[in-house]
Amino acid sequence: MKKRLDYLDGLRIFAILSIILLHVLLTFRYKYFPISKNYYTLYTILDSFTRMGVPIFFMLSGALMLSKKEEKNYIIYFKKRIIKLVIAYFLFSIIYLLYDIKINHVSTTPFIAMEWITSSYVKHHLWYLPVIIMIYLLIPFMKKLVDNLSKKELETLIIVLFLFGNMTFFGSVVTEKLKHMLLKQFIFPDLMIYMNYLFMGYYLYKYEVKIKKYHILLSIISIILLPVFTIWLSEEAVIDTLLNSLSPLVVFPSITIFLLFKNHYPKIKCQAWINKCTYCVFYVYLIHILILDSTTRILKPIIIKTSGIKEIGLMLGIYIWVVVTSFILSMIYVSIKKRVKEHNKKRQKV
Repeated sequence: MKKRLDYLDGLRIFAILSIILLHVLLTFRYKYFPISKNYYTLYTILDSFTRMGVPIFFMLSGALMLSKKEEKNYIIYFKKRIIKLVIAYFLFSIIYLLYDIKINHVSTTPFIAMEWITSSYVKHHLWYLPVIIMIYLLIPFMKKLVDNLSKKELETLIIVLFLFGNMTFFGSVVTEKLKHMLLKQFIFPDLMIYMNYLFMGYYLYKYEVKIKKYHILLSIISIILLPVFTIWLSEEAVIDTLLNSLSPLVVFPSITIFLLFKNHYPKIKCQAWINKCTYCVFYVYLIHILILDSTTRILKPIIIKTSGIKEIGLMLGIYIWVVVTSFILSMIYVSIKKRVKEHNKKRQKV
């Protein structure tokens, strides 16, 4: 069990580093549309390698939550799991909204502000929290389901959700580009597609699955097709629809990465460092956009003028700065939070 928990920690760090790189790349990638097709294509190709972060986060939730002991009382489960996420979502939505009002001079009214917060319009990365909250509401029932499914039945469920979720979504996007409206009524709701990543994560965690040649082949084909389809869709405006987690093109690379960590993580030498950092990943996810936005705002004149090799260096510098700063601030917050809890416990005992 220790080995399994260790590789899950490694996956968590990989996912957050991928997501931060994704958001840093977007700053430079969007800059070149439609100014330079060559640079836009290059950054779209690089972007494609970062898109497994969010699916892996979903898969980690499945591996951890669906393998836990069943909660006997839903109310206790709700208080323990859901309320913390709801508070974090609203707190950081308000923080980002105040930041935009103060720094970016965004104009709003109390009613519009409430609309943005409750609809996840404040900052793009906060969309993940409402989705994971909704999924967590269903975890106890999903747990009962997977506990009563055989390995073959769980495989069948995953395949059905993939075909009528990811694949029909892909078909509808492609046919819409071709001025047709096929498969629109056959697509599973987005939430079911995201839930399927939890089933995948649980399946890969519970059962021994070896990396096969077709895993690698499908992953390579998917990585190649991600920028191809994205550029094809983005003739008049940037359309990243097939880069997101609903796309089938991110499924196979995410599965392959999960299996690579599961089978080869013990060979990684920096496990101790990774295990120490993993506890603050959630907070890194929440605050890294604040660090990135404030940094790119200050460096905007330089970002606009820089290109070529210097731009790659600038991008890497911003990436390292955002990663390091986000982790340090998160660690400080977690440390303070831990001390406050310990202090409160001592006071209660007295």
